[in-house]
Amino acid sequence: MKRIVLGILLSVASFALFVIGIFISIDKNNDSTYNTNDFKLERKDNLLDIKNNYNTTVLVVKDTNIYKKTDNQYIKDGTIYKDSIIDLEEIDVLTKDNEYFNIVGTDYYINYLDITPHKRVDYGNYYDNYVSINKINTNDNIDLYYDNIPIMHINDGMNFDVVINDIDMYYVKYLNRLVGIRKVDVKFVTNNNINTADLAQSIPVLNYHFFYDLNEGEECGQSICLKKDIFEEHLNYLKENGYYTLNVKDLDLWMDKKIELPNKSILITIDDGAMGTDTHLIELLKKYDLKATLFLITSWWNKDKYKFNKSESDTIKKVRELLQLDILEPKVIYKYGLYPVTIAAEIKNIDVDMVNQIYKKLKIKNRGEINITPNLICEILKIEPSSMLNMIITDIEEKIIDNNLENNENTIVKYLKETYL
Repeated sequence: MKRIVLGILLSVASFALFVIGIFISIDKNNDSTYNTNDFKLERKDNLLDIKNNYNTTVLVVKDTNIYKKTDNQYIKDGTIYKDSIIDLEEIDVLTKDNEYFNIVGTDYYINYLDITPHKRVDYGNYYDNYVSINKINTNDNIDLYYDNIPIMHINDGMNFDVVINDIDMYYVKYLNRLVGIRKVDVKFVTNNNINTADLAQSIPVLNYHFFYDLNEGEECGQSICLKKDIFEEHLNYLKENGYYTLNVKDLDLWMDKKIELPNKSILITIDDGAMGTDTHLIELLKKYDLKATLFLITSWWNKDKYKFNKSESDTIKKVRELLQLDILEPKVIYKYGLYPVTIAAEIKNIDVDMVNQIYKKLKIKNRGEINITPNLICEILKIEPSSMLNMIITDIEEKIIDNNLENNENTIVKYLKETYL
């Protein structure tokens, strides 16, 4: 009897366990169904995030991995640093599979979670005509720099053509810009076997002043005036014969032997910025897509149009972007003793109290005998000494003499502010 009861209990227990198992199975199936739907929802949200984060130009939001694609797998192979701006391969139709984007001009990819859209940055292409005579092979595990700030770390050594050979850095074309590689991170350098006959051995300079057009009723009686049609013939010749027109930055690098330039390289300069500069010169440079360097006498122009603050005026931006007129950098001015495109580019605010103290040292005598030294002007304007100061001094003296102004500190301070700031 006991055996019968025990058998019945075991049967009931087995049946109970069977029923519980069925419910557990059903529960698991329900859970699986939920997870699948949740996954589908997650993938749908994933596509939305991909679309929100993608752009042809993006900002890297954190230090993150970059990847190389091997057998359809993305393998970590370096790092890109936070706040780096990079260009991505253009994709017309995004899908949920676009979780990694190719960085333009490289074999590297970046994950969509690590980027956010950014406006396009134009890094310029001034270096496209520089001739690369050397190639470098880098060590493994090195940083790439932009503006002396590391932007990417690469695990494997790479080969690059050298664009600029600086003191401690090689600059190469990468990431749609020039990036720097420390010379200590270079394994070896090889020669590209460029024929020296194809390289510039000297740089001719064409200098102009004023331009006028008889067809527009313009006249100019000075020997430094040039008819517009003759100037156009010059530019047409340069364009038709494949000349590369430099800016002064190019010249500076070349003179320091940091770059090589093609044999047909030439510098066009325009002095003063007077008649025809803002009309004929601009029109023809745009027409032939050539560059020139303008040495502007700022006192001849409306200072508001050429005033430099921390950010450039709209006029100067237009000059840079559309007209290709070169704006001299301070280091070039001081280095070669050139007078500036705009002195205002180099000058900080004048401290009136300091000027008054300096004025006590000035020996201002009778009309025509004004003595203003370069060092004092440097102190007043907070600029570095150079031969450009002689021009400023002469300008001040002529202003005081020609306009019969009072020879005192107020006159000098007022004139410096109005003219150069």
